Amino acid sequence: MSKEKLFDEEIRACINTSSSDSLCSATTISRKIMLRITTNSGFEVEIYDEQNVDFLYSGAFSHSRFKDLRQRQHFTFSIDQAPQKIISFVRDSRQNNMKYIKCTLLGNTDKNQRFCKLELVTRSDFKDMCMMSLELNKLHGDQLNAHLIQFIQKYKQQCEEIPVLKKQFENIQIVRTQENVRRTETPQKGSAAMMEELHEENDELMGEVRKKAAEAKHAYEQAETQEANLRSLRAYYKTQLVELEKLTEDNEKFAQDLDQCDSECEELQEQLKKSLQQKKKLHRLYKSVDAQLRSCKASSEHYKKRLATSENRCQLLEEEFQRSLESLHTQSRELNEFKRENDVLKIEKTQISIEMEGLKTHSDLLTTQMNEMKQKKSIQIKGSTV
Repeated sequence: MSKEKLFDEEIRACINTSSSDSLCSATTISRKIMLRITTNSGFEVEIYDEQNVDFLYSGAFSHSRFKDLRQRQHFTFSIDQAPQKIISFVRDSRQNNMKYIKCTLLGNTDKNQRFCKLELVTRSDFKDMCMMSLELNKLHGDQLNAHLIQFIQKYKQQCEEIPVLKKQFENIQIVRTQENVRRTETPQKGSAAMMEELHEENDELMGEVRKKAAEAKHAYEQAETQEANLRSLRAYYKTQLVELEKLTEDNEKFAQDLDQCDSECEELQEQLKKSLQQKKKLHRLYKSVDAQLRSCKASSEHYKKRLATSENRCQLLEEEFQRSLESLHTQSRELNEFKRENDVLKIEKTQISIEMEGLKTHSDLLTTQMNEMKQKKSIQIKGSTV
């Protein structure tokens, strides 16, 4: 659906380049700009400056956006009535100094992030009251390019109208001259007054023609400037296109990386699910261990008391053990002495045994000798008897 242009005229607005609401601010200036209002399933508001192509802001208001705007600003009219309300206010502001239009330029220095707050303001004895506030975004890129092309076409059309106007003026001059000649040839009463009237009309026509010629010349110069700006913008956007192609390649790589990240993310989600399940198990285990710990703490107090009693008993036993150990050391020393004495006795016993063996051997020898002597004596006795 094509747009229907409802309004495209020059207006005077207070331009504020800061976020301040004070009209006395040093950054506020009053200057003429162009306001265009079109309709297409809603309405669109656009402000621009024919002397500054960089000043271009636009806002499209659909039914849903206007509904939100109406609720916030408490409008009593519908979206179909909104364009005419704006046009009526603008026209009233030309005759009524109690109404004016305010434009506040906001955002940072990045052109792509700037916007304009267009306000319709009514003065009163108490304060200035904003009747409507519209947020318009700064246009750039293809939108700015299209606006410049339309702007140049408009001035080219005005330049093309110059020969037609000149021809019309020449025809009027011929007709006027013929009329003057005819009236001179047939003089009538009041011809002097008529000639004066014709001269005045001629002067007015000449003034209009000169004005049109000056406007056309100015338009032609602006068109040439706009064409130069357009060439510069085309070169700029050509560079931007190359960068955009590089960014597209980077985006494709990024998309591949993103797909890989998605697969990794799915794996991580599975791991996360398992971790959550494990966490639940650990939580249940923690509760069980915590219950056991509380039970152990309760038992711990009982065992601490028993431990204290046991420590006391251990201390007593340790003292008794020390005493027993000392007694044992004493007995050990006595036992060692007894062992040494016993070893001495064993040595003496061995010597005695050796001596006893010697004595026994000697005794056996004596016994043998006595027996031999007894036998000899017996033999002698027997011999003497015979």
